Amino acid sequence: MQRLVQVSVGHTAHLVCRFTGHPDTISWYHGHTPLVMGSRYSVTRYIHEDIGAIDSRLSIDKVTQHDYGYYLCTASNIYASTQATVQLYGACMFLYTVGQKVTILVGLTTCIANFLLCIGQCVPKIMKIG
Repeated sequence: MQRLVQVSVGHTAHLVCRFTGHPDTISWYHGHTPLVMGSRYSVTRYIHEDIGAIDSRLSIDKVTQHDYGYYLCTASNIYASTQATVQLYGACMFLYTVGQKVTILVGLTTCIANFLLCIGQCVPKIMKIG
């Protein structure tokens, strides 16, 4: 199962949880808020009969910074319930100023720069060079 998923703003995210057995209900939450399927959110189930498992795949179209964070997927039937967490995070963005010019660097994956580790919703770091 996925634990961390990195997707840049504007792209589509695919988060997957795998459950064994035969869950009657699978639900997705962003934090503690239930997701409403619709224009940006959709869920697809994949059944793996050979291993007795079900994958629930949440797709999020046109990811925004507000989409970053923890997602909870829960599965239950009359016998039991279980849950798993997946974190969606984005690329870090750093702004560097050189004189009067501003250069924007985008698309760094897990960023380590000047002892700053960015995972999750990154806050832009502004640095003066020179």
